[in-house]
Amino acid sequence: MVAELPSDMILFPRRMFYVQAALYVVVAVAAFGAGYAIGRGSRQESAGDRQEELAQHRVPVEGRASYDDPQGGRDLPDEGAVFLCLPVGGPQAGTPPAHRPSAEGLAPSDQPPAEGDAAVRAIREMGGAYARTDRSGQFMTYVPERGKYYVLIVSCHATRTGKTPTEEDDLARLEEYLDQANRLIRGRQYRWTQEELRLDRPPLDVTFSPDRAG
Repeated sequence: MVAELPSDMILFPRRMFYVQAALYVVVAVAAFGAGYAIGRGSRQESAGDRQEELAQHRVPVEGRASYDDPQGGRDLPDEGAVFLCLPVGGPQAGTPPAHRPSAEGLAPSDQPPAEGDAAVRAIREMGGAYARTDRSGQFMTYVPERGKYYVLIVSCHATRTGKTPTEEDDLARLEEYLDQANRLIRGRQYRWTQEELRLDRPPLDVTFSPDRAG
């Protein structure tokens, strides 16, 4: 005699139950994986958008450095001169850095810093820029946004004597940003100014003369 089943029950093979259980697990794992991939892609896209936005606000800065030829009196390209740009009021946080990068290795007499140099990277992170002039005496770099900056251009060929000592105020201000700042300008003609850097600003040009501060 076959037992009668309640009217609200349905029989199906046990194997089918296991198949359905496994299918639920597969669907759940796939859904989780898809959600994770979408979320990660969104984060990466957001970071990329942020970098693109920052790049769009960059301000190109260019110029030329030259020096008087002591023999002929004409201007010569000041190849290897240093261009340094620092945000007025300190780094982007608004104050000078707690850990100042060293100026060692950044002077015109030094070899140009290698790509990824720690000091140059620190200068960029504080909202500044560092560059060296090419054979024609020209330089070109970027600052992250328009605004007021201290601009230092240090000659590679025009030197200073005891008649043109370093301005103490210039050095004191520079030392707020760089450790061993005097290494950068020691014995060299230089020009230290405050500039408003913006897209429509003309190039920064300077000519250095013997025994006269730039």
